[in-house]
Amino acid sequence: MKNRLIHTVAACAWLVLALSACGGDSPTAPAAPPEPSFPQVQGTYTGSMSGTAPWLTEPGGTVALAADFALTIGQNGGDLSGSWTLAGVAEGCVPGVGCVTDTVSGGGSMSGRVSESGAMVLTFADPVCGPITWTGNVTAQVFTVSGPFTLTSGCVAIARYVASITFVR
Repeated sequence: MKNRLIHTVAACAWLVLALSACGGDSPTAPAAPPEPSFPQVQGTYTGSMSGTAPWLTEPGGTVALAADFALTIGQNGGDLSGSWTLAGVAEGCVPGVGCVTDTVSGGGSMSGRVSESGAMVLTFADPVCGPITWTGNVTAQVFTVSGPFTLTSGCVAIARYVASITFVR
């Protein structure tokens, strides 16, 4: 009788183990972290800048600049790439000497990064004189960047502006 009781208990224990292995709740893998959600900024944007700065190569002179920017931005997650163009007019004046007006233009590639919060860093490559890096923020279809901008002629700095440009898609 004792052996039969042991066999019955062992058989019941085996049956309980077998049934619990055949269904019921199984452990689940931890949930994957959510994919980052970056603001969608790809597109074509335009913006204008204007300002007056000291004429670095002509003591006492100033250079007034009025220019339009265009940016074309491609996006892969938070990585940005594209191109930029600038076209405008600069007028340099030296007291007692006079003023000279000339067109300004430029363009090149652009790269950068946008964070989930909308903070941006953009680097504009100038094929002749080197890169310019600006920082900014994105909200809806508009973003504003700011940073130094150096007007050059043959890579000689003519005037340095602290620029803030609002771009609209």
